[in-house]
Amino acid sequence: MILPRLTNIPVDNIDEIDVLLKLFGFTASSIASSVLFESFTLGAACACALAVSCVVWVRQRSVMGISSLLAVWLLFILLVIHWAFSVYQLESLSSGSALGITWDDDASDSDTALTGVTKDSDSYQAYGFLWVALLPLVAETVLFGFALILFVIATFTSLRNVRFQRRSRFVAVIPSLAVVMFATALAHWTMSLSYYVVDAKNSLPPQERDLHIAVLSLVTLVLFSINVIMSDIIVLWRMCVVWNNDRTIICFGVLMALATLALNIANLVGSAFSLDATFPTYGRSSGGTATALLSLISNLSATVLVGVKAWLHRRQLAEFSCMNSRRTLAVRIMELLVESGVIYTTIWALYCATFFYGIDYQTTLYGVWASPGCIFCVNSTDFLDLAMAQITAIYPLMIFILVALDKIHYSQGPQILSIDVIQHTSNRDHAPTVNADDADPSVLCIGSGPTRLAIAGANDDEDAALAEEKVDAHKSKGAEAEFEAV
Repeated sequence: MILPRLTNIPVDNIDEIDVLLKLFGFTASSIASSVLFESFTLGAACACALAVSCVVWVRQRSVMGISSLLAVWLLFILLVIHWAFSVYQLESLSSGSALGITWDDDASDSDTALTGVTKDSDSYQAYGFLWVALLPLVAETVLFGFALILFVIATFTSLRNVRFQRRSRFVAVIPSLAVVMFATALAHWTMSLSYYVVDAKNSLPPQERDLHIAVLSLVTLVLFSINVIMSDIIVLWRMCVVWNNDRTIICFGVLMALATLALNIANLVGSAFSLDATFPTYGRSSGGTATALLSLISNLSATVLVGVKAWLHRRQLAEFSCMNSRRTLAVRIMELLVESGVIYTTIWALYCATFFYGIDYQTTLYGVWASPGCIFCVNSTDFLDLAMAQITAIYPLMIFILVALDKIHYSQGPQILSIDVIQHTSNRDHAPTVNADDADPSVLCIGSGPTRLAIAGANDDEDAALAEEKVDAHKSKGAEAEFEAV
């Protein structure tokens, strides 16, 4: 892009440095704010699209439901494209490339090279630190919008679950934990935003600024550690419940939880005594690295054990089942738990890997001067440092939603299939298909294939064959009830 010459202003009054700094100031205040808001909207839209997808997948809706789902995802893709262009525009303005400015040492004779600027320019370095804080904040804002929608859904499903479990002493546990997890995620996002605002204003003296940022950094580490501890405890609790509170599993879970708590406290104490004007993260100390690796082991172990238990229950249901081949709601919810656990564990593994190998270095300023040790570069570790604070809140909220939906389904009980409907449909060429989610415990399944019939209310004088079928049906229903209770 070739800029028009400013002929009406004396050349002596045109300072390229001032023009560039004005551009940076406008970008940091106005354009960055709009990009952050759009990032929040993108995260919220993603959560809504995934929620609709889960409803369609779990309930197995009709073709109309799938068409609506495709329309939702199409709108979401368009929103992603618009957001990507906004971020690209933000990066172009922040680096000066939108004005055709290059930051190459070899470009001093070029018409587009900026004169009078060196790597040691204080004003320019101030904005260099600003962009390093902004780009990871954009990623965290997307996840914060995602977490907000999940919090609303988790609260709604938990309060709806209260109607079916009024006498349970654990009725308020899930909503309370959801509030705490979201509150820490909100506080962490607020601290990250404050960190960016302090850099954007650049109005504090250097010493006061460093102290202010050091305090913000320590607070964010405390909030992150709280979410990590609570997330690991929730994951381990889910593992114990799935295994019917087996003593060996409980001992293992308690041991891992205590170790996570101890290492996080040790890391916080060590960070408090070594305050600096940076975000202290797990990867910057041996204690933090050990804490992150322990959380990875906890989540991996819990996911594997839950997956094994889900596989065993599916085998048990398949062995005794006399119902149709469609998966029950409990099975589908358990599959979602396992799959989400795999994704969450994979993210933890990627986060731990970035401690040892720098991945995806991205230059924010100075162009080709960037190197793996450049202070104006952003890599995957910088993004995950902020993103993990939201992810550790998102995953437990997903668990709360799935558990609450399962409890609502289980507490409502099965729907009774009337005898009149059964007698009417039994006169057809084939018997009606009774879904496991709609079947009554007293409904017995007889036969298989096209001759499969469903009858209700077995009499006391039924023959031995019918009694044997009743036993099999109750075994199947008992196995399913145990599976749904998990």
